[in-house]
Amino acid sequence: CQSRVKIVRANPKALQKDVNATFNIMQNEVTRTGLEGMYLAIQGDVEQYHEPKLFYTSKVASFIKDVLGMEPKRFALKLESLEKRVVMNYENYERKIMETYSIAL
Repeated sequence: CQSRVKIVRANPKALQKDVNATFNIMQNEVTRTGLEGMYLAIQGDVEQYHEPKLFYTSKVASFIKDVLGMEPKRFALKLESLEKRVVMNYENYERKIMETYSIAL
């Protein structure tokens, strides 16, 4: 079992810069070695502001289109939207929405 290490950055822009640099290195390595593959990273929480990062080779793009029936970018956006859906409840709004999810709509 691997333990996750949370990396703390001074600000969200520093994290975004780190993510971009890491993806550039990974993309260069896959291209250099001639491997087929895909890298995908999405926000870990709402404090991270970067868009989904996606790299894929042409064979992987074809596989996603054929098997999942969607473009790779759409697949990344769907994965990013895995957040729990909140259904508006006008009765008991404060208790069922504001207190449960700690948000005000």
